Amino acid sequence: MPIGADREIVIISPTLLSRDAVGNASAELYQELARVPGNKLTLLTRGTNRTDVPTTIVTTLTDLMYNDAFLRADILIYTYAIYSDLFDVLLVGNGKAVQIIRFHNVTPANLVADQDRPLIERSMRQLQLFRSADEIWADSQENVAELMRRGISSRCVRIMPLGVAPLFKGSVLGKRPGHVRFVYVGRVVPAKGVDELVEAAGLLRRYASFDFSLHICGNLRQAPPGFVDALRQRINELDMSDTVVLRGGVSDGDLAAAYRDAHVFVTASHHEGFCVPIIEALAAGCLTVSYANSNLRYIHGGLGKLAKVETPQGLAEAMESVGEAIVKTWVGEAPILDLSGGPLDFPSFEAAARNHVEEFDPSLRAQRIRERLTALTSTEIRM
Repeated sequence: MPIGADREIVIISPTLLSRDAVGNASAELYQELARVPGNKLTLLTRGTNRTDVPTTIVTTLTDLMYNDAFLRADILIYTYAIYSDLFDVLLVGNGKAVQIIRFHNVTPANLVADQDRPLIERSMRQLQLFRSADEIWADSQENVAELMRRGISSRCVRIMPLGVAPLFKGSVLGKRPGHVRFVYVGRVVPAKGVDELVEAAGLLRRYASFDFSLHICGNLRQAPPGFVDALRQRINELDMSDTVVLRGGVSDGDLAAAYRDAHVFVTASHHEGFCVPIIEALAAGCLTVSYANSNLRYIHGGLGKLAKVETPQGLAEAMESVGEAIVKTWVGEAPILDLSGGPLDFPSFEAAARNHVEEFDPSLRAQRIRERLTALTSTEIRM
């Protein structure tokens, strides 16, 4: 396909939901590509509750294969995070289009409820269809590693980070003193370790030399039955109802305010394919504390405090370390932060964090995507 020619691009996203990482990524991909002159975009989905992008509904694999836009497409982009029979079309495509998979990873089976494990196992088996793709765009280094573990050749895999538009930009040194404010942002489910986070807060209160609070922001209505009740009960048992606040789902404005007020973002998650909140938190001037698993090892670029062991005790110790450092700045000291990438003072941390966040600028993501599409559809590449 000659460079500069009109391109018909179809994005296939089985579901397209608001306030969902995969839904947001699919919508943003559509919007970015639609701004490029000569691109003709169609977004195919089984269902959506969004109004910010136009969609065409396909309810079955047959509907997809006979869709006019699908048959005309020069480029097919599939956004993958869980099994769907729509992805079976990867085996044949439309006979001429470049096929690209945007891989968002799959939560491991051991981290989901028993009734959900067959779906996860089916999703992992479906990854073998990726061998039919011309290129796979992995969100992160962890997602590349997952593909390697599944026997998918690295030859066609590229790291293409998601773009992250910060909700608030700030400085940890410019935040209000008084008590150390921790915040968690994400799904309220066992795989994210929210119950372990509550336990870590209970342990921290036993021996920390500073006052603190923990705000948990996430949609409580989407939590497993009984999980939120168990969290509330445990918070009461620990006599921490004035310290640990289950805020539930919040608006973008309230979430920006939560980042603005917080000194530290903390998570006890056991699996992250990317972790947008880490980048949002670094942009907002927050230190970050997490376990050292999955993409949590990489997403902070060496600027995170990682627990030495994946237990509430290990997390509490990491929280204490950064909390004590923050308190020292309030009395005029210049402490050194013990971070995964090495020791840094606060000014150096803030400079490094600004540079790291810039790597996820949405405009850079758009540029990378445009360059890859041009390369993949050029006459020289496709001959």
